[in-house]
Amino acid sequence: MEYTQRIHAVSPTVLRVGVPLSFRVLFGAFALFMGMIMFVDGSIAPIPGLLFFIALGATFFVDDWDFDSEAHEVRRRFGWLFVTRTRAYPVSELAGVRHELGMPRRPRKPVHSVSIETKDGRRLTIDLGSGREREMEDAARLIARHLEIELLP
Repeated sequence: MEYTQRIHAVSPTVLRVGVPLSFRVLFGAFALFMGMIMFVDGSIAPIPGLLFFIALGATFFVDDWDFDSEAHEVRRRFGWLFVTRTRAYPVSELAGVRHELGMPRRPRKPVHSVSIETKDGRRLTIDLGSGREREMEDAARLIARHLEIELLP
């Protein structure tokens, strides 16, 4: 299964890149199914137990990027539901948004990504999944326009 994040407007001033609800529902249903199997069986077998805990962890996984044009900052929240860590980056410290193309050794298939460059040279990669070139370019353009920062070549 390919893990992809979704970009959408939370409010007129906030764009969010985050784990889609369908991802959580799918893994929640799978965890529920595995839990019911273990309950009916009356024992916890290693494989179903492991699959249950992996699916439960995936259900409550959080990895959100908020692009707030009103507060002039980018916030990243990651962790598991109530145990998350948030990092904020002021827009004034950002140099721009970049669409990048990489070529891993295996498989020999181009990987497109979107990253934010800070003025001190750090790169913050936004995991949008392995989307098509056009989708990644559009996402980079949308983020740059929303934050009113430069779209880097």
